[in-house]
Amino acid sequence: MYFFRLLILFFPLFAFAQENCEFKHHNRKGGSYLFSIYYESDLQTPLNGTCESRYRDNRIYEKRTFIDGKLQLEELNYESGKTIFKLNNSLNKKDSIIGTLEMFWPNGNRKQTNIYYWDKNHRRCEKYTDYHINGKVRFENFIAFARISEIDEYQLKDYPPHTIDYDGYTTLRVPFGTALEYDDAGVLKSKTNHKMILNGGHQHSSKDGVYEEYHHNGKLKTIGFYKEGNPDGNWVIYNFLGTKIEEQFYQRNMKIGTWKGWYDNGKPRFEYVYDTLSNFIFNPNKKEWNEAGILTFQREIDRKGTGFEKKWNDKGVLIQYIELTNNSKELGLEKNWYPSGQLKSFLNNQRNSDTTYVSYFPNGKMEEIHLKSKNNEEELISNMKWNEAGVLISSVSKKTNSECWIFESFDYWTNGKKKKHIHQLKETRLEENYFQNGTLKNTFRTINGKYDGKSEQFDSLGTLIQAYNFKENLRNGWCKRYDKTGKLIFAQYYEMGCLKKMPEEIPAKKRTFSELSKAEQDQFRSLVYNNLMRHFHPDSLQLIYTKQQIDSLATNYMYVYDFWSKNAAFLPSSPDVITGQIISFRLPAVYLTELNQKDTSNKYVKEILKAFEKNGWNVTNLKLENGYFNWDLEVNGFYTQKFIQTHFPLLKTFIYILPNSKNVQPLETTFRKRNRDRPLTIYRFSDCVYQASISSYDNTFHFLIYPDGEVDLLNGATLEDLNEVNDFSRELPYD
Repeated sequence: MYFFRLLILFFPLFAFAQENCEFKHHNRKGGSYLFSIYYESDLQTPLNGTCESRYRDNRIYEKRTFIDGKLQLEELNYESGKTIFKLNNSLNKKDSIIGTLEMFWPNGNRKQTNIYYWDKNHRRCEKYTDYHINGKVRFENFIAFARISEIDEYQLKDYPPHTIDYDGYTTLRVPFGTALEYDDAGVLKSKTNHKMILNGGHQHSSKDGVYEEYHHNGKLKTIGFYKEGNPDGNWVIYNFLGTKIEEQFYQRNMKIGTWKGWYDNGKPRFEYVYDTLSNFIFNPNKKEWNEAGILTFQREIDRKGTGFEKKWNDKGVLIQYIELTNNSKELGLEKNWYPSGQLKSFLNNQRNSDTTYVSYFPNGKMEEIHLKSKNNEEELISNMKWNEAGVLISSVSKKTNSECWIFESFDYWTNGKKKKHIHQLKETRLEENYFQNGTLKNTFRTINGKYDGKSEQFDSLGTLIQAYNFKENLRNGWCKRYDKTGKLIFAQYYEMGCLKKMPEEIPAKKRTFSELSKAEQDQFRSLVYNNLMRHFHPDSLQLIYTKQQIDSLATNYMYVYDFWSKNAAFLPSSPDVITGQIISFRLPAVYLTELNQKDTSNKYVKEILKAFEKNGWNVTNLKLENGYFNWDLEVNGFYTQKFIQTHFPLLKTFIYILPNSKNVQPLETTFRKRNRDRPLTIYRFSDCVYQASISSYDNTFHFLIYPDGEVDLLNGATLEDLNEVNDFSRELPYD
């Protein structure tokens, strides 16, 4: 394995007792640290002589000697006096060895050795040896330097002239010869042969020849061959004792022939057959055995992709059979068995099958069945499920023809009584839910997912407790509620959500916003401010929400809270309650030098005077402080950025809208402190109705809020489902 090294070392600066020579390593021509020409700061005069830096006690910290800009000697020492780095460059073209570099661990053991030499073809090369901290050899590699004349024209851009050293070599160094790797005990781990390839892609193709890998006991672990960087030929793997446990075959990096594996006891572990003439050359025929010699898996497939897979348990009992068609499991049969031999499931993906899936419990009773039939232009699909006692728990069917489709499903309680019934004809859906005693719980109709028509709700004794009428999700017509004795306790007539006065009406008894304490009002107003700050649409034409509008929205939050908190924990609120806003003016005085004279020839003064007069603000409130006209204006209602842009187009960057908040304790335990945030947004749904929305982990809940304080939860969700909003368990990080 070939590792790159960093030859330029950087150490903390020390306070030296004498003036030291500063070595600027970047003032050079050449990409190699050892074989570059180094210059004075003028980048023209080559360095000559010795450059030193010393510790306080005058011992050498760094020392370098240059001849005509060429680094000849270098020495770096630890403060303890031990050597860190030692470099010697002979600068003698006649010697085979032209330089050495040595590095040491703090304990004095050798860390790295680099020997630079000319090979028989007079190419500059390097023998690099790396050591473990205990002094044992870790790696031994040979590296060749590439000349600029040898670089491919397409790669020349990666080696600009200033990176070429004084011998004409680039920064490209490539491995060649035999690379050795050892463990910290000095035992050989691997032996890799490299072919010299003088291009930037050498790391992918230089491996060539025998490759060997060894166990810690020195015995051969793997022997194989590389050709142009890819596995080629016969590869053999041995266990710790030297017994062959795996045999592999490659041809131009393709797996070919029969691969075999054995357990340490000599029994077969696997046999894979790769067929290069198959349409699926990467999917071999397979056999796998357990250590006892029992076949546990078999895959047989012909060249067209037709075949099967079988699985057995460790006792040799067949537990799965799968047909393969075109190398796919999705077009044939699949059977699964229990260890007892009892059929567990049967899946039939064949086109004309009438029973597509059936499964059984261990006691032999049917668990589930899927049926499919087609008659002329009509197709019928039906699924049924049972519990282990043989009681039907669900039944689903769908009938489709050229004109329409009909969906019907039944769910059952464990006592066999009906739990839910859904009947859907195209876009119209009827749903009925039942108590466990078999009495009807509720029924409603939707069209295109919206409530439409009559919706009724009953108690477990069969007494009607609610009867509403809807159109497109809005209450439309009489909506009535009854107590458990059947007495009418609420009756209101709506026209598309709007209230219509009727003599027979019995209004809902709701608390009003004015009845709340100041702290409660602030809590609900804070929800409004948070909502507007998050979700105010920049294209909206509204500049200000008045205090009355804020209180109106806060009332809707109160209605949702009263509806929600009866049966589920309301969403957490922030302990910081926003009670209003502050418009902070920080106007540069240099723009408003004529403000005191009210000189409207100054466009900035004119803008201020006009905006302040329109909004009833007194200009004298602006106080000149440290070169700025400052004023923090507390306002009621909600002022938007569009308000600032409209009234102060020239000075808008100096005017800020900030929330005015206070820290108070939550109203009730249902207003819990949490770090996570689930924003409840409220916006207008129709002329008379508001809509509130909140998202949980994977669901979104919608409410409709009526003028009388009545609230409907949409999309079939229940109040109990709202507990999901405060369930963060699915958002916890995985292990």
